Amino acid sequence: MYYLYTSLKLERFGTGSGVPTLNRNDIHGFKIPLPTKEEQEAIAGALSDVDELISALDGLIEKKRNIKKGAMQELLTGKKRLPGFEKKKGYKQTEIGVIPEDWDVKQLGELFDITSSKRVFQSEWKSQGIPFYRARELAVLGECGTVQNELFISEEMYRGYKKVYGVPKPGDMLVTGVGTLGKTYVALGDHEFYFKDGNIIWFKNSGKVSADYLKQLYLTKLITKQIEDASAGTTVGTYTITGAKKTIIPFPLLGEQNAIARVLNDMDSEIETLEQKRDKYKSIKQGMMQELLTGKTRLV
Repeated sequence: MYYLYTSLKLERFGTGSGVPTLNRNDIHGFKIPLPTKEEQEAIAGALSDVDELISALDGLIEKKRNIKKGAMQELLTGKKRLPGFEKKKGYKQTEIGVIPEDWDVKQLGELFDITSSKRVFQSEWKSQGIPFYRARELAVLGECGTVQNELFISEEMYRGYKKVYGVPKPGDMLVTGVGTLGKTYVALGDHEFYFKDGNIIWFKNSGKVSADYLKQLYLTKLITKQIEDASAGTTVGTYTITGAKKTIIPFPLLGEQNAIARVLNDMDSEIETLEQKRDKYKSIKQGMMQELLTGKTRLV
């Protein structure tokens, strides 16, 4: 009965009222397909098996996320060093905590040309052309790799801005400065787009820092706390270019940055693969419910 109940979408009976409710009159005359007890149990068993697979994957995903969180705490602070990268033994106290003796502490303004885009007025937005991202679209793009957006600029404007002012190059990183602060996207070479000034901060990579290493750092409390502190006192929380330039990070040599980023990115890829597998099982379950609970497919 549980699976049948979840398939009925009874929430539609609660529309139009202040507090959604379902009463006896709504369902009194509601008819349901009713196979034999044996077939009910077979259907429930099949769907329960899929639920167990989904639940197991959820548990594994959570375990992998916790493992990655621990790896971030160890690798991004230098508490654990990857083989071949320790140049000087020992640790030292710094303004961001204890780090290895052979690491430095740097402000991002020392490592990047930090700026934003040239202004695009709302009257210049188009319904097709080159994708134009605000903070909300960029946050989704950084997390999911793709985003469905409704805003564009003309290809003519994009080419003109690219020629005169430049556009993000592979390895540049973009960071949201409004809304949900500190969400990141590392630019790729096969994706043309432009973005809204004042919403997004542009870190032009000078080759001193691995953008993937920095992206992982932006997931840590070390960076999020600095963003919170920098935005405190403003009417609407913002992470500004000035705040970004003053943000400080632990700074190993570039080779070690790349090695750390590879380990953490591999963990992200493993988690993403598991999430895709889980989502596939969820889709399979929906299809099974449509078939089994309507009798289109019979088990007995």
